[in-house]
Amino acid sequence: MMLILRRPPVSPYVIEMYEWFDRPKVISLILEYPQPCKVLRKFITDLHKLNELISRSLMCQLVLAVQHCIDHGVFHNDIHADNILVNTCSLELKLIDFGCAHLVDSNGYNSTQYLGKLAFCITVYFVFYYCIGMETSCRDLISQCLNRSPAKRLTLEQILQHEWLNNQC
Repeated sequence: MMLILRRPPVSPYVIEMYEWFDRPKVISLILEYPQPCKVLRKFITDLHKLNELISRSLMCQLVLAVQHCIDHGVFHNDIHADNILVNTCSLELKLIDFGCAHLVDSNGYNSTQYLGKLAFCITVYFVFYYCIGMETSCRDLISQCLNRSPAKRLTLEQILQHEWLNNQC
């Protein structure tokens, strides 16, 4: 999957693979190592609460990362707060760990193929839901993303255009 994501255009929001080595029984990846950074869970814990400006920026970057993956035919399949790095100086986000990823074909995404931990299925939305002030437009965005009916959920494009993101993406 990392080879596919490496094809231009690359995304600043997805961890970059520099090189890879295929040896018997082992594949070694040489990946970007942004510094200083923390996983999103630790970043939030250390801050105690995300402010709305930071939350918007991180959500925007995350949606752009996911959109980049989908545009390249890759479904991450395990997005949660420990698979997102945040640069503590620049607040730039990187989506990491594509171990559960699979290809998206012309039929799209098969929701029965989710391979990640069940507890993290919708964590990203809950992370933002609980860590920021409950502004009405933020609640609206989250509730539309969590709609029980997949057909009624927002698309990535609709998320990027949602009023809560204030055209920051």
